[in-house]
Amino acid sequence: MQRFDGEEPRKQMANPKIPIPTFNSNSNNVGVKKAMAQLRDYTKHPVDGTKIFVIENDIRTFHVNTRIEHGVYEGLVVHWELQIPEKYPFMPASGRIADGFHFTRRNHAHVFERDGLCTDYLSNFEYMQKKASAYGGWTPSGTLVQLMIAMKEFFAEPDMQLPNSVVQEAFQRNANFRCQKCSGSINDIYLNSQQDDLEKSDDGPEKPESSLVDNDDVQRQTRARQELICPVLMRSPLDDSNILIGFPVALKRIQRQSGIANTSDRIRQLRFVEMQLFPELISFEAYMQSLAIEGANYDNIDLARLRSPMGNWYTHLILIYLNRQHYDRAEVYLKTLLSVVSCGSDGTQRADYHPSMFVKVYPALMNKIIVSLLRCDAHESEMLLTAFANLLRTYRHACARYPEVRRINDQHVVEFCRSSTRRHKTWTNDLGELLFKMAALDTNAYPSCKMNKAEVKTVFMKEFFARQVHWVHKYWSSPDRGMARTDNFFAFVDKLDRTIDECCEFLRQYFVACQVSLKVMLFNLECLSVLMTPDFEERLDRNYGLLEVDQLRQFREAVVAIKNLDKLSGFFQRANYPIQNSSQAFQIVKTAYEDAKNSGYWYENNRVALGNNPYSNRR
Repeated sequence: MQRFDGEEPRKQMANPKIPIPTFNSNSNNVGVKKAMAQLRDYTKHPVDGTKIFVIENDIRTFHVNTRIEHGVYEGLVVHWELQIPEKYPFMPASGRIADGFHFTRRNHAHVFERDGLCTDYLSNFEYMQKKASAYGGWTPSGTLVQLMIAMKEFFAEPDMQLPNSVVQEAFQRNANFRCQKCSGSINDIYLNSQQDDLEKSDDGPEKPESSLVDNDDVQRQTRARQELICPVLMRSPLDDSNILIGFPVALKRIQRQSGIANTSDRIRQLRFVEMQLFPELISFEAYMQSLAIEGANYDNIDLARLRSPMGNWYTHLILIYLNRQHYDRAEVYLKTLLSVVSCGSDGTQRADYHPSMFVKVYPALMNKIIVSLLRCDAHESEMLLTAFANLLRTYRHACARYPEVRRINDQHVVEFCRSSTRRHKTWTNDLGELLFKMAALDTNAYPSCKMNKAEVKTVFMKEFFARQVHWVHKYWSSPDRGMARTDNFFAFVDKLDRTIDECCEFLRQYFVACQVSLKVMLFNLECLSVLMTPDFEERLDRNYGLLEVDQLRQFREAVVAIKNLDKLSGFFQRANYPIQNSSQAFQIVKTAYEDAKNSGYWYENNRVALGNNPYSNRR
C-alpha cells in the first residue's frame, strides 16, 4: 500500500474472530481429490474426440487423447500429459506432450519440449494466467470438461505457417502410437454415439414435472440453489449453513484523508470509493483459499489479485445479507473490508471500523453498479441488479441494527433537504449516493425528507442540473462540433431573443451533452422504483436473496427504454418531474447555469471552483 513519509511499515494483525487464510486440505492430495471428482463428471459426459487416462501408481498424472477437428491437423489425435497440482483448481494443471509422441515446436508455436504447453489454461507459463482477460483462461471454477474443450482449440491453432511435409510427418510418425505409461493408443477416444449411450443409461427415465415441483417455495428454493452457488466449491448456503457467499470486488490503492481529524467527516469527504463489483458469486471459503495461495492475510491490504470463477481479477469479497444468520457470521469480515476500503493501508489497525464507513461505502458501491448497468448485456444486468438489491438489503439492515449508522445516514439526507449549504458537492459529493441513503432513511422520524415529496424532488433536481453545467459547456466548446467559438452554451443562455426552433435545438444539444449523466440518474431512480416497495425485505428474503421474476422483467423493460432515450423531455417524463413545455425546460437549464455560478461549480473564465474535481461528480 502507498504510505506517507515517516510511517513505519504496517504489520498485519489477525482478527481472532476471522480464520487465518489456509489452503483447506484434509489430506495431502486435496487437488487430486478435486480432479478425481471432476474426472467422474467427465466420464459421465465426456467431450467428443477426447479421452482421459489415469496412470497406475501416479495419482497426480493423467494422460489425454485430443482429436483435432479443424485446421491443417484435422483428424490428428494428440497424446499429452496433465499434471495435477496440490492447489488445484485454484492453480491450473500443467501440461506437456507425452513421451514418445511426435509433436514438437516444429509442429506448433506454443509446444515446448522442456517447458511444456503454453496456454492460459495451464500453469506452465505463469504470465499467461496473469494477463488472461475475463471469460478467458483457467479460473478456480474450471473443470476437466472445460479444459478438454479448450485444448482441442489450442492444438488446432498452431499459430505458425507449416510446410505440408511437417504436417504429414506428424500423421505418419504417430500412426501406430501406443503410450508406454498408460497403454493408450490414438484410437482411444470418445465419440458422440458413446456419449448418447452413457447419458441414456445414467439419467434413467424422465421424471414428471409435478414430482419435482410441489409448491411455490420449492420452486424458489430450486432457483436459489441453481444461482446462489459457489462455482469453485459447488456448494450453496441453502444446503450448507457454513457457506458464506458474496460478490467479488476489485479495490484500488487509496490514501486516507489525513487532514481531517473527525473520522465521520473524513470518511464523508472521500471523493472516490475505488471499487468495482463483478456480477458473479463466490464463497468466502474459496476466497480465503485463494488468499492463502497468494500468501495474503484476510484483510488483503496489499491487494493481491485473485482470479474469479468468471475470470475477473478481484481483491476482496463483499458478502451478501441472505438472512440474519448469514449476516451475523459475515459481520466481522464486512467491517474489516469497510475499514480497508475507506482507509487503505491504515485500515484494520490505526483506522479501525467506524459506522460512517457503512454510510460511505455501500451507497458508493451501489452507485457504481448503476453506472455498470448502463453498458452491460442482459444477463449481467440481472446479476448486477441482484447485487444492487443485496447491497441495499444489507445497508438497510445496518441502518436498522446500528444506531450510529442510522444517525449518520439520516443526518446526510436531512441536511441536504433542509440546508442549502449542505447541498453543495463539496459536502454532498454524489447525488446518486444520496438517493440510496434516502432509501434507508427512517421515514417515520423524517417524513418530509422523502424523494416523493415535491419540494425534495425540486431541490434535488435543481442541484443535479447545476452539476451538469461544466460538462455541457465542455461539449459545447468541443472542436468536434465544428461551431464558431462565439456560438457557445453561455452565449445562447444569455441571448435575449430566442425562437422556438432555436430553443428546441438548444435543448436537443443539451441532452446530447449530458445524456450519460441523465441516463445514470434515471437508472438510480428506476432501481428504487422497482425495488423500494413496502415489502422489499420480505420479498428478497422469501426468494433467498434473489429478485422475483416480475421485478427483473420490469427492470429489463426500463433498461431498454432508458438506453433508447433521445430527448430531454423523455428524461423529465421518466423521472416523473412536472415539465409542461420546452419553455419550462429551458428555464430549468438557465436556472442551473445561474446556480452553477453561485455555487462555484463554474466561473466565466472557464475555471471549475477550487476543491472540486469535475471527474468525481457527474450526477
